[in-house]
Amino acid sequence: MQRIAIIGGGITGITSAYALAKRGFDVTVFEKHRYAAMETSFANGGQLSASNAEVWNHWPTVLKGLRWMLKNDALSHCCPRALIPMGKRRADRLRP
Repeated sequence: MQRIAIIGGGITGITSAYALAKRGFDVTVFEKHRYAAMETSFANGGQLSASNAEVWNHWPTVLKGLRWMLKNDALSHCCPRALIPMGKRRADRLRP
């Protein structure tokens, strides 16, 4: 049986180890933290799914993400009004 060492217990390392073990390899995962997925994979801003494989640096995807953020029911909602400094909002209210 072939032995394989995987360095890093993030989502990619653990998924690779699982797939290799299912194929009959003797896999060892080396992780510096106490638990798996405690560094880059912890609270990662990306998404890994079989049904949605989009490149994040592709302009149509960036624009789609920005449109989603402006929806009230979005998972990552961004309120444009909150980005305007408070002083400017007060000044706008004073104008006739």
